[in-house]
Amino acid sequence: MLTEHQLISELAQIAEASEVVDQRTRNIYLGAGWFNEDQQNILMQGYQALKANPTINDIYVPLLNQYGGQVIEADGDFEPDFEWGTMTYKADITAMNNADLIVAFIDAADPDSGTAFEVGYMTASNKPAILVTVGDRNEHPVNLMLSYGAVSNVDLATEGFAALEKFDFTNIAMKKWTGAIL
Repeated sequence: MLTEHQLISELAQIAEASEVVDQRTRNIYLGAGWFNEDQQNILMQGYQALKANPTINDIYVPLLNQYGGQVIEADGDFEPDFEWGTMTYKADITAMNNADLIVAFIDAADPDSGTAFEVGYMTASNKPAILVTVGDRNEHPVNLMLSYGAVSNVDLATEGFAALEKFDFTNIAMKKWTGAIL
């Protein structure tokens, strides 16, 4: 598993290497956990696919915008305090307010509570939520507040990351949830 510093470095390289394409039009808030190796790999591959999408202008990744440039390492010295937590929360709320929509990576077997909050916030703000699910949706039902709250969804198991490169974020097609729900 990558350290948070390594993951930030990898994501920054993807951002720098992405080709600038004219006529990108939507600003995306990217919600995702990065707390295990699988989540990190999905975040990096998904971010890379989204950066290749010509209908996206900008992608806000909370991990790339940590308050004070601080990062939390599992075995590091940094201990988040009230100031860091408050400012991180406020920065993410501001970024969601500035975004047109959220693309949220949800691990069906272990959904991240922060990402679930972000989906709820964006939905309550009348901004579209696109769920990108990882894992078997029938073996691991997804909470109906997430699955039915989203206007569209991508199942990585059947559609792969290529679906994110081709997704039209300027004219979002409604897509019915398929899979079990809680």
